[in-house]
Order: sequence, then structure tokens, then C-alpha cells
Amino acid sequence: MIDESVLAEARRLAAVHGVERALPGRSVPADWIAWLATRALGAPMAVLTLVRTTSVHFAGRSGLPPEFSASRDMPLTGSFCPVVVSTNRPVAIDDARADPDYRGFDAVRSGVLRAYLGVPLRDGHGRAVGALAVADGLPRRWSDDDMVTLLRLCEFASPRQEKPIGTGGPDEAVLVVNSHGDIAECNTTAAEMFGWSTAELRGRPMNTLIPTQAWERARDSTGRAARSRVTAHHSDGHPVPVELSISDRETAHGHQWSVLVLDAAERAAAERLASRQDSFLHTVLDNLHAPVAACDAEGNVVLLNQALRQSMGLAGGGISSNIDQVDSVLFHGDGAPMSGRDTPLARALAGAVVRDADLVVKLPGAPVRAFLADATAIHDDGRVTGAVAVLHDVTRQRRFERFRHCELQVAETLATAVSLTEAAPALAEAVAHALGWPHVRLLLVDPVTDSLHTAGQWTAPPLDASSVDEVVHEAAMTSGRPVWVADMADARTGLHTAVAMPIPGSPPVGILACFADTCETDEADFTAALRSIAAHIGQFAAQRHAAGLAAQLDSSRDDFVSLVGHQLRTPLTAVVAYTELLLDGPVDPATEPLLSVVHRNATALTTIVDDLLDLAALRSGDADLRPTTTDFATIVRDATTAHLDIDTPDHLPIEADPTRLRQLVDHLVSNAINYGARTGTIRLTRLLDTAELTVTDTGIGIPAEDRPHLFRSFFRATNVRHGAIPGAGLGLAITRAIVEAHHGTITIDHHDPGTTVTVRLPLHLPPVPGQRARPASAGY
Repeated sequence: MIDESVLAEARRLAAVHGVERALPGRSVPADWIAWLATRALGAPMAVLTLVRTTSVHFAGRSGLPPEFSASRDMPLTGSFCPVVVSTNRPVAIDDARADPDYRGFDAVRSGVLRAYLGVPLRDGHGRAVGALAVADGLPRRWSDDDMVTLLRLCEFASPRQEKPIGTGGPDEAVLVVNSHGDIAECNTTAAEMFGWSTAELRGRPMNTLIPTQAWERARDSTGRAARSRVTAHHSDGHPVPVELSISDRETAHGHQWSVLVLDAAERAAAERLASRQDSFLHTVLDNLHAPVAACDAEGNVVLLNQALRQSMGLAGGGISSNIDQVDSVLFHGDGAPMSGRDTPLARALAGAVVRDADLVVKLPGAPVRAFLADATAIHDDGRVTGAVAVLHDVTRQRRFERFRHCELQVAETLATAVSLTEAAPALAEAVAHALGWPHVRLLLVDPVTDSLHTAGQWTAPPLDASSVDEVVHEAAMTSGRPVWVADMADARTGLHTAVAMPIPGSPPVGILACFADTCETDEADFTAALRSIAAHIGQFAAQRHAAGLAAQLDSSRDDFVSLVGHQLRTPLTAVVAYTELLLDGPVDPATEPLLSVVHRNATALTTIVDDLLDLAALRSGDADLRPTTTDFATIVRDATTAHLDIDTPDHLPIEADPTRLRQLVDHLVSNAINYGARTGTIRLTRLLDTAELTVTDTGIGIPAEDRPHLFRSFFRATNVRHGAIPGAGLGLAITRAIVEAHHGTITIDHHDPGTTVTVRLPLHLPPVPGQRARPASAGY
């Protein structure tokens, strides 16, 4: 836990103060290091802290909630970083709320923190001065990879050790050179640096240590701001790399130069460490899939990771000096060009908090890519020291959204189209806009010549549609499979990627061909989307083909009914009439049975003809319905025989054609008697605004395989045919047609034994004259 004696140790506190003074001068702000930790470990919060005796200072922070962002200082129990410093070891907590040692900390009790991973931030002597930590508001199991990544980041954040630079303090090597070029004074540090004593070094020429030409060049560039790196000589002859910072002055003894000598070996080692740390930072960022950019307070871009360079089409490893270099390829979500000051990075630097800003990147010849951008300013002690922007690639999501919208447009267009040829231009335009491609062509197969012809196309100006190569159309038509050409390299049209998608059907319907002015790479996404659209078109073509066949069938049926009505009914009427005349007169006993058979069969055939004509009239809407207020209960009682049990109200008025109602009831009662062993129940009830008639029998029932076909004309169940029960198979078809004409429904329920037929009719017909009934639902 927290060890106050460790936190109060004097040398550690001195190191804390030194690091605190050095942090503002670092090239990479502490807030940026904290942000990088959140990205590298996928954690919502991160801090870079310095731990004092009684408080924790947030030198860098990212993702903290408002209650922890108001101040950069908080009590020791506001963070687990004092625990890291006390132990000088990493601390990993998967769920602080479940751990009695940690649940009392302020951050845990407030509900902000549940999981924590922290590693010590050490000075050059290994003393823990603070911690780099990530945290999560939910329980989380930290992996070994998480620990290694955080340790590497903390190494990058650790204070760099170099020899202190002063003006002659006890740790600095200082020489005083007179106008003759001799060493007039030196301190012990300088003498020891070159292997002499102070007495031995005083009075020696400066070129004893530094070659004359190197000394003269360094001497001529005086001032502490200018440092000269030279190679000096040790007393034993080995070279000593040093940096000289020189100032001059006039004295009573003449001109003098004060020389501050810095050990360049240590400085070079520090620079190598800095270079390794910078390399590590760039390696981490380059391995992030998300594009990342950062700029300094003046708006100069200081970092672009590899993902961003690839997105922007930037080559090389150097950093651009200005974001204006790439703004020509940036666009807003609506397609408007984006200026340099409108970029997310520039807006964040100006003080805006950018979240989910739409950004489109259009590189010449490359696929268009869509991003959502987040950007925020980097602050250090209240000052804006730069800004960082992160892009999230949403190209596929946006593309799928456009494809869904395109499918809706295609469905709406086809829903109102009379023919595919009529809809073709609108379909081509919808697909072109969804893809964002300049040319789409819909080709249909000519049924006469069996060749492709253009039914509709959409072309973005100034492209000339007539110059587009048709090879892909023919290849797709021949193979029957999609054809994808990654790059046509057509210099005449500027087109690159092409895809031709066959429209399924039997016979083949046609080809949907699309052309892009960029080199696309997502073949699977585009072909899947176009296959779905082609399936919609193919389904429409199949429906239209089926509708044409249905129209032909209807015409054939009408011709057949006409034939029955005019070619059969007239002679049948004559046969029935003449046989009746013969039977009414004197007939030879041997002839009378023969005439009776002729009369009976001619009458039955006439009934079938009448039923066929009646059914055709009902289905076509030509039947003459004469609705009036009718007592449905009376009709049911009059039509029912003694073989059925009756349950009806005294009266049930309904608006209907009484003749048709009686015909409906007669058919149902006849079926119940003929197929129900002459027993059953008929019940009439009122349910709200409907009349419900149920006819139940306990007879032979209907085989399961025959039930879907009960309402087809001339259909008779197999057990009925085998049982030699008479009938033509038109009764249920006529019954359903009558029910539909009255805007009702008819269903059949099957039980063992027997069936139940349920008819529901509205008490009042729709008020619009001539209104056709909706199709009745049939349940089996």
C-alpha cells in the first residue's frame, strides 16, 4: 500500500521537482503520452503522474471524467499511483471494488475506476518519481502484452539524463582563456575531464586540449546559445568529444574567454536514447490501424503515422511541414472541398472539440474512402501546445448504407413500373449514385434476336457512353457469372474498374454493367451488393413473365368458358327439352329408361355448364350481385335438412345478395350431408360487425395431401373419388367466389373425424359502388 516514508524521502522529492521542471520543455507533451497509452492499450483513461509527499500531480492525462479534470492535483487516495511509487514496481488491479485493499480509494468509491495498470516512472538513478497508468471503469484482466507495452511507453516518458548545464557550478567544467590563448583559470571538474590537475593545466596553451583551428572556430561563435562540438585531447592522448559554450569579456588584464565544457559523450548517449524513444513512439503509432496526426502550437505537423500516410497517399518517412499539403484530397461528407483551416486538426488547434466529423479522402485513381474524425487540443499547464487527430475508417459502413438505400430505390421503382424496359433508366441511375461510379448500363436480352441491347444507362458528364468497351458485358453473358476487371486502363475514357453482373432468370434476363474511374479493391463487397440488386431485377422480370403467362391462361379460360356457353349450352338445352317432351308423351316401356338416362345426364351436364359460367362471372366481377338487407338466420334454417343440428339466432340481418347467400349455404350443407355420414352441426352467430357461419361434419374428412387444393376448380379429394360419391368439384370454388364477392373470408379446419368450414361475412358491405372484394384467406 502507500508508504509515506518512501514518498517523503528527500532525494526522491528532489528528483520529483527536477522532473517537474523538465517536463514542459520536452518535445512531446505529457498529455500526448497519456493519450498514446489509451490508444495502445485500448483503455478509456490514462495518466502520467508525479507523486509528492501528500498529493499526486497529473502531468499528463487523457480521457478523465470532469470531476477528475478540474485540477491537476489530487490527494494520494485519489489514485493508485502512490502505491506504484511506494513499491517501485508495476501494479495491476483487475477489479478494485472486489479487493478490500483498494476499494476504499476515492476513485473506486466514486465509481470512476474499477481496473488499473500502472508502472513506475523512474529518474536516472532508478528512483520512482511517479507512474504511467491506464484505467477502466469496468473490470478488466490485464495481459502480459499490456504490461510490456506500458513499460515501453514509460521508458519513453522517463527523464533523460544529461550533464547539467550551468554557468560554472561545481558539476560543470569551466576554463578561462586569456588573449594569448593560454588557460588562465580552470576548475577541478575541467582538469579531471582532461586528465590533469588544476595546477598542471593552468598556463598551458589552449591547443594542448583543443586543436588550434577548432578552438578559433569555436571562439568566433561566442554566446551560450551557440555550442560547438569538437574533439579534445586527454592527457594520455585519447580523444574526448566535448561541446564548448563560450562567452567573452574585457578585463583589466585584456580580453578573456570563459569556456563551459560539456561532456558530449553523455550528451550523444542521451540523444541516442531520445532517438530510440522517438523511434519507439513512431513504431507504436505506425502499428495502429487508425490514422493519427499531430501538430504543434504553430500548426506545423509533427507526426503522421503510417496509416494516415497511406490514407492520404503520402510517400516517404518525413513529416510534412504543413497540413495544406494534403488538403486538396480532403472533402466534407457532402462532397464539398475541405480547406486547411477546416481540417479536424486545425479546428482542434483553434479550440473546437471535434467528434465524429465526416471526412472523405479522394486520391487520383484510388478508391474514395470515408472517415469519422476525432480531434482535440493538447494542453500543458493551461497552454495549447498542439493538437492530435484520429481517423476511423467507415468506408464499408457508408458503402453498405448507400447499397441499402439503392435496394429501396430499386424496389420502389420496380413496384410502380409496368415493364423492365420502362424502369431501366431509373434503375441505372440509382445504382450509379449508390456506387458513386460514372457509368452504369442495364442491358436486356432481346427475345427475338437473343442478343443484348441497352435498355437504360446513366453516365456522368463529360464521359461519352458510346466509347465504353462492351467486352465485359459479353464475357458475363457467355459465362453466366460476374466478371470483375480491376483495371481496364482505358486511356480514352479514364475508366478503371469494371464489373458485369448477370441478371438471373430463365431465360436469361440481361446484364448490369458498372464502370468506375478509380481502381477499386473491394471486389467481394461490390459483387455481393450488385448480385442482390440484380436478384431484385431478375425477380421482377420473373414476376412479369409469370403475369404474362397468367394473362394467357386467363384468356384461354375465358375462351373455354365462351366455348362452353355458346357451343355446349345450346345443344344441351335442346337435349333436355326434347327428352322431357318425349317422356311426357306416350313412350315405349323399353325406351323410357333410356330416355331417363339421357335426360338425367344432360341435366347434370347443364348444371356443370351453369356452374362454370357462374364461377367465371364471380371471379371476373361480372356477376350481377343485388345486395339487400337479408335475414341470414332464415336462409340458414330454410336450407338446412333434418340431418343437421341447427343453432341460429331468431334474426340476423345482413347486407347481402339473398340468392347468393342461399347458394353458399346450399353448397356447404350439401357437402356436410354427402361427406359427413348425414350428421353434423350448423351454427350462425354474430361477432361484432360480422356474421359467422360454421358447418361441422363428422364424416370422412380430407386427406392431408389434398387440403391445399380444396378451392381449385374441378378438384375432388382422393377418398371422394375412390368412394364413387357424385360431384363435379366446383362447389367450394363457387362458395369461395361468393364469399370474396361479399368481402368475407372462408377457412377450413380439419379434425378426426370430419371438417369444420367457417364463413365470416361483414354485416354491411363497403359503401363504394362496384368495389371489388379482397382475396379471402384460406386456412387448412
